[in-house]
Amino acid sequence: MITPKTKAILLNSPVILPGMVINRDILEKVSEIAKEHNLFIISDELYERIYYLTEENI
Repeated sequence: MITPKTKAILLNSPVILPGMVINRDILEKVSEIAKEHNLFIISDELYERIYYLTEENI
């Protein structure tokens, strides 16, 4: 939920436990929302070197 107090969106990809990588469509939508609401995007890419066979880390 975005409120007047919201300053940023935190992303973590890939997500280790479920093995999910955030895909390009979702990243573009998050980017649009951040621009609309003047928010920062904080991206935790600690595990960016871990790739899953079905997805590409963007």
